[in-house]
This record gives sequence, structure tokens and C-alpha cells, in this order.
Amino acid sequence: MLRRPRPARAAGIVLAAGLGLAACGGSSSSDNGVAKKAPTAVVAAAKQAADTATSVHLSGSIAAAGAPTTFDLRLVKGRGGTGTLSVNGSSFDLIRVGSTIYVKGSAAFYRQFSPAAAQLLQGKWLKGQAGSGSFAKIGPFTDLTSFVDQALTPQSTTLTKGATTTVAGQKAIQITDGPNGTLSVATTGRPYPLQIAKTGASGGTITFAGWNASVPLTAPADSVDIATLQAGK
Repeated sequence: MLRRPRPARAAGIVLAAGLGLAACGGSSSSDNGVAKKAPTAVVAAAKQAADTATSVHLSGSIAAAGAPTTFDLRLVKGRGGTGTLSVNGSSFDLIRVGSTIYVKGSAAFYRQFSPAAAQLLQGKWLKGQAGSGSFAKIGPFTDLTSFVDQALTPQSTTLTKGATTTVAGQKAIQITDGPNGTLSVATTGRPYPLQIAKTGASGGTITFAGWNASVPLTAPADSVDIATLQAGK
């Protein structure tokens, strides 16, 4: 249902779908009244709740231009995130601390940077800047605010409110954005987004869980600057 994040699309990670798990942190059994609101107001409430959160756990599996993509990330507002990404069978660990991104992958993954990278980086982390260079395209994907702002922007001008449902044990209201997918929003506690789902060849799932949970972020001690590899080409 949602706007596909431009940075993720540029990186070959098309986020046009998603399934959300039960939100943690701030949820309760009390009705929050969001199910009675107009569709646009439901989406606005979900975005506001997500924007005020300190962290979130994102996970899912999607199809992007013929390249199956899976992800499992924990993002911390204003600080970065950590987790794993896999694109077309090539997976890597990811840590972002401030403006620096660290990745650690297989030899096959490292060979895309330079012929000597696989040997040089064996068992090590590769680091670069989130706002420029080779990692610039995935930098916003590790930014909680950027991700939420883009993911919760409808692509069409017509939103349809569905019936109440249950997502991973939590009551929710569904908002459909034409053929672009369906957003499920919690109707108890804070109106966090719980699920974005889209069917079809370009569909998939994104789950939102663990809102406001503690997420430790530590820069790897053993890392190689990507500039070193690029200089050696």
C-alpha cells in the first residue's frame, strides 16, 4: 500500500509490501479509537506513532526486479541499526553507527568490490559512509525516520478502510491503497503499523515489531575502509 522507499529501490531492495508482527512497547488491551477514523487519518496516526518510537524491528521477504530479497533489521532512531540483508541469495550482516555503515559478507559478496577483496576481507568488516559512496543507496534503509516516512506514504489518492482483523494476535484495522498493498494498524495501545502486505510478482511482506525495545549498537573493531579497496583497483 505504501510508497516504495527510493533509496531501497535504487539499491535493488523494493519495499512495496509487508507483514507486521505484534507491536511491542506501549501496547495495551484498551481500544485507541483509530478504527473509527477515516482511512487517511488512520495512516496519519500510524505514521505519528512510528515517528515517535525510539526503535523498531523490521523483517520480511519481497521480490525485487526478479531478485528475492529478505531482511531482518533493528533500527534505532537517530543512531543507526543492525541486522542482515539478503539479495538474490547473497547475504551480509549490517551495522550502522552514526554515519558509518559496516557490512560483513561471504567471499562471493566481497568479490563485487574488487578481485582482491575476498581475500583481504575474510572474517572482517567493510566500512563506508552512509551518505556517500558505495553504501549511500542503502544508508536511508538503515534510518528509522527515513524508512517510516517513505513506507507510510500512500501511492494513490484513494484509500479504503477494511474490516477489523487480527495480526499476530493483536487487533488491527486494515487500510488498502488500491493495488499497492494493505497496511494493518494496531487498534489497541499506540496505533503502530503492524503489517504492510502486497500480493503478486512484486509483492511481499514487511513486519514491524519490537517498538521501543533496547537495541545495542557497537562498531566492529576489525574493519577495512572501502576506500582502501577502491584505491587498490
